[in-house]
Amino acid sequence: LLHKLKEIYSKNPDSKIAFTCFNKILASTMRTRIPEFFDFMRVEKQIEWGTKLFCFNSWGLTRDPFSGMYRYICHFYEIPFGGFGNGDFDSLCKKAIVEINNSGRSDKKALDYVFIDESQDFPQSFIDLCEMVTSKKLYVAGDVFQNIFMPINDNVNRADIVLKKCYRTDPKNLMFSHALGMGLYEEPVLRWLKEAEWDSCGYKYNKVGNRVELSRDPLRRFEDIPKDYKSTDLHLLEGTDNGPEKIIEIIKDIKSRNPSLEEGDIAVIFLDSSGYIYDYIQSLKSKVKQQLGWDSNISHETKAKQDGKLFISNINNAKGLEFPFVICFAMKLVKRSNFRNALYTMMARSFLESHLVLNNDKENPSIPTILQGLDFLKNNNYMDVRLPSEQEIINQKDFIVLDESISVSKLVKGYCSDKKSTPRLIAKIIDRVERIISEDDDVDSDYIKGLIEIEYERNKKL
Repeated sequence: LLHKLKEIYSKNPDSKIAFTCFNKILASTMRTRIPEFFDFMRVEKQIEWGTKLFCFNSWGLTRDPFSGMYRYICHFYEIPFGGFGNGDFDSLCKKAIVEINNSGRSDKKALDYVFIDESQDFPQSFIDLCEMVTSKKLYVAGDVFQNIFMPINDNVNRADIVLKKCYRTDPKNLMFSHALGMGLYEEPVLRWLKEAEWDSCGYKYNKVGNRVELSRDPLRRFEDIPKDYKSTDLHLLEGTDNGPEKIIEIIKDIKSRNPSLEEGDIAVIFLDSSGYIYDYIQSLKSKVKQQLGWDSNISHETKAKQDGKLFISNINNAKGLEFPFVICFAMKLVKRSNFRNALYTMMARSFLESHLVLNNDKENPSIPTILQGLDFLKNNNYMDVRLPSEQEIINQKDFIVLDESISVSKLVKGYCSDKKSTPRLIAKIIDRVERIISEDDDVDSDYIKGLIEIEYERNKKL
C-alpha cells in the first residue's frame, strides 16, 4: 500500500488521497511511517497533510471533522455523524450511504483515491461507503487469515493481487501462529483448508498417508540471522508462577541475548478480555520500572505507539503494528474463534521472536501435542500434522460459535427488529452482551439469546 500510495501521490499532484485503517494507534503510526517511507523512496513532493493527503482511523470524533474517515465523509456531505451511542459502525455506514444518496450531492466526490488497510476488520458497508465517495480508485488490502474462520477461496477469488509471502515474520513463526489459530495440533481441528487454499496462502502441501506436511519457502529478511534461529517459544506457568513475573523473566532473557535491546523493541499483548488483565498490566508496569528501570506505554490509555517505552496492550490496540519481539499472554488456550483469530494475529506481529505465555492448563490434552509440534517445526522447518477425517472437516463449520461481534450484532438486531428499539439501545445491548461472553470459555446461541433478552429488559427505557 505504501508503494502504491507513493506512486499515486507523486503522479497526481492535484488529487485528494486518504489512507484509513481500523484503530487509532495504527493511524497514528502511519502518519509517521508515510513521511519516513517517502523520504526513503526519495519523494521530492512535500506532503500536504489535511489538504491533499489524509491519514484517518475509521470512525472519528464528533468535535473533529478530520479525526476519522467516516467523520470526514459526514463533514464533507453535511450529513449527521453518529457516535458510539447512535448504533454500531455497520449500521451507521449503511445509513450514511442512504443519506448521501438523498442529499442530492452524491455526484460530488470527497476524495480521488482511498487506501483501506486491515480490511478484514471492517464491515462491507464501510468499504461500500468509501467506494461511493471516491472518484478514481479504491485500494483495499487485508489478511484473510486475520479472520481464520472465513472462507479463504471467496476472498482470494475477489482479490486482484494475492501476496503469498509474509515479509515481516519468520516462516516458522507464521506457521506456528497459523497452527494455533486453526487448531492444527488439536482434535478435532478448528479449521482445515483444501489443498488449493493452502497454496493460495503460500503453503506447500504434501500428503503422506494420514499425515500432511505443510511448509513455506524460507525467507531471509535479515542476513545476519542464522537459519536455525528460534523465532517462536511457548511458556507454561508452573506452580506459583506469576504472569507478570514470567513476562519479566522472558524480557530479561531477550535482553541478555540482545545487548542493544531498547524498551520500544518489545510488545506485551494480553489476549484475554477479562478484567484481570488490567490488574496484570499495572503490576507488570510497576515490576518493569522496578527491575529494569523501563517506562511503559499502556496503549489502551495513550492510543499511540511511543518510542523508547515498553509497549503493553490489550487485544484491541495492537493490530497493524509490528515489533522485533512480541510476548502474548493468556490464561487458557480457549476454543473461541475470536480468541484464535487474535492469537494468530498477535503472534505474527514480530519480525524476530514471538513468545506465548499460558497457564499450565492440565485440563487441555492438546498442550503436549502442541509442544511436540513446535519442537518438530523448529528442528525440521515444516509442520507435520494429522489429516482430519472427512466428517471432521464437514463439522468444522460448527465451531464458529456466535460470540464474535458481528454475530452478536446480528442476533441483537434480529431480536430488536420488531420492538422499535433505538440505535442507542441496540448499541448498548451489543456492548453488554459482548462484554459478558468474553469472560466465558464457551457459549452457544441459546445462551446469547437469553442474555440479549435480559439486557433488553434492563435497558429498554433507552
